[in-house]
Amino acid sequence: MGNGRPRTVLLPVLITSIVLTLPSTASAVTFGADLNAHQSNSNVTCGTFNIFQYTGRVGCSVGTSGNSANPGDTSSSHVIPFADPRANGDQFGTITQVTFKPAPGAPAGPARLSVVEYIRDANSTANPGMAQDIADSANFTMAPGADGLVHVATNLPARSLYNANDNSYRFDALFLSMLDNTTPIPADLNSTFLSAWINPYVDIPSSQGDLTVPLPANRQGVGCCGFGPNPFYVTGAWSTLGEVLMQAEMTINQNGEGGGDAGGGKTGPLKFGTGRLVGNKVVLPVTCALDKTCRGLLRLLSKRKKVATVAKKKKKKRKKKTVVYGRVRFKVPANKKRSIKIKLTKAGKKKLRRRTKVRLRVKATIGKQVSTATVTIKRKKSGRKKSGGKRRS
Repeated sequence: MGNGRPRTVLLPVLITSIVLTLPSTASAVTFGADLNAHQSNSNVTCGTFNIFQYTGRVGCSVGTSGNSANPGDTSSSHVIPFADPRANGDQFGTITQVTFKPAPGAPAGPARLSVVEYIRDANSTANPGMAQDIADSANFTMAPGADGLVHVATNLPARSLYNANDNSYRFDALFLSMLDNTTPIPADLNSTFLSAWINPYVDIPSSQGDLTVPLPANRQGVGCCGFGPNPFYVTGAWSTLGEVLMQAEMTINQNGEGGGDAGGGKTGPLKFGTGRLVGNKVVLPVTCALDKTCRGLLRLLSKRKKVATVAKKKKKKRKKKTVVYGRVRFKVPANKKRSIKIKLTKAGKKKLRRRTKVRLRVKATIGKQVSTATVTIKRKKSGRKKSGGKRRS
């Protein structure tokens, strides 16, 4: 590769072959570029991508898509790795840390991270379609520390879903969004891995739906070459950009279980808020994070205790016992939040009697998927008012 005008390589061909070859589920994974194996030598900026002329175009989003020499090699891909959801059920995770390796002496500039969803037919090798911007990180500055690296703590959700109704995959890729046209993109221009780009940069919240939502007037331009629903975005890959030096750490939520949020729930198919005790029922906020209705069984459980039992050989052993404090069949619409009323069992009524606050485990199953969390249940405060007047006789 030389220093001349970048040439275009089709991105979809590189991304299509990745989904079914992802590694099996683990509790935590690191994916993306091996920063120790690469020298950052890029002076390429978003301003370099000038084949497509946009009015007021600023910034772009980039991420390594695949190996030009070996399309089956996904070791440096920024497609987020999960086990095949068709065989293993829908997969969920949280990206917790992302590290970059800019070129020595490269000027600092503004950036953010984006998780972008793609869709494709499960039995097809045709080009996947870009669906929506799932989540964006807070803006940060691409400025290396003493170790020459940029470390960014994140809390970005990631998903890999299978829809049996239309036999389709929905899978995510991690993109670095450069927010100006002058800051070099951290990359190894000599790598055989090629980096996809989105132009202009991803900036359409997932709450607005698909990326086909029109950009503001000053961000629209003339599309080209059949990429994307013109004139809203264009995708491609640049052989001269090589491999984006971005490495991410992700916690994979086993069986749909995940990390915590402010409300005490966990990422995954369901998120749970703080519950309220109303009479003999617990009212628990539940959010469905799927693109289809969340429907299943929800139970309030005790923290596991150990009780003594006697085995056949008359040796005392310890085994775990779980007490069910309440259960209910539930239904929450896709991407919506509902308050679920859980009727307490006799044990549940006893557990919550005279308690103003208690922490319990909640476990919900949606088919083969399981969401668990520790939630706080609070009793509604008494509505009695103090009176300074005389008591009536």
